[in-house]
Amino acid sequence: MRSNARSSRTRQQLAGYSLIEMVTVIALFGVVMLACGLMMHALLKVDRLSRQEESLSLSLTELTHRFRRDVHRAATSSLSEEPQTLTLELGSGHSIRYQQANHQVQVQQITQGEVTSHEIFRLPGCGLRWEALPNQAGWLMHVRRPALVLTTKVPVEQAGIDFVIEARAQRFGSTVTADTSAGEVR
Repeated sequence: MRSNARSSRTRQQLAGYSLIEMVTVIALFGVVMLACGLMMHALLKVDRLSRQEESLSLSLTELTHRFRRDVHRAATSSLSEEPQTLTLELGSGHSIRYQQANHQVQVQQITQGEVTSHEIFRLPGCGLRWEALPNQAGWLMHVRRPALVLTTKVPVEQAGIDFVIEARAQRFGSTVTADTSAGEVR
């Protein structure tokens, strides 16, 4: 009988968990939850950055199409500084003004001296400038956009991608030249 009493006590002791086992399980659970939390944070950051990149790409695409179309329609054009403003005269009192300031481009349609409509293209982190082609054959729009950097652990120089959008005036050809070439990643 004594052996039965000993075996029942041993079974009772083995049936439960010790405090050390419980603490170990809780610590492991905490480590797994911390890893999951860090992964979720990283995924949300990547999602936010990719949405910003998509929004910037859409703005640049719309601005590029609008710029080419407007330059193609222009009879004359002029560029002024501070703030950098490109004015495209369409004739009959109609003109379009591209004004660049604070990482955005404002496009205004002007009829008989009054602004009839305007659009704003937000280009966060982008640098933009216009340059005339020889003989007023059209315009170049130089855009330096930031590169998408997904890590902050490695120091990155001012990374960026240079784009040049060329638009020719209608009087120099019946088609719009649409050469968009990506420059070097710096």
